[in-house]
Amino acid sequence: MFSKRNTIVKSLEYWSIEKPIRTNTINNIPYITREEFINHELKYIYAKNLFIIHPISRGTYLIWKVDAIPVE
Repeated sequence: MFSKRNTIVKSLEYWSIEKPIRTNTINNIPYITREEFINHELKYIYAKNLFIIHPISRGTYLIWKVDAIPVE
């Protein structure tokens, strides 16, 4: 049996239809770690803008603007 959780949805997916932005630095971008997001997910899912930052080779990053989509 599944235990009851005090959450709004069971799971979230994050979708983007825009191309990512490529940048060489994230020094001036306020961001949180994945662990911080997971530990306080409800604090962030209602944010107006969500972005995923993914590091690629040699200090280059891809940034996607995403929307949270509930999965039931």
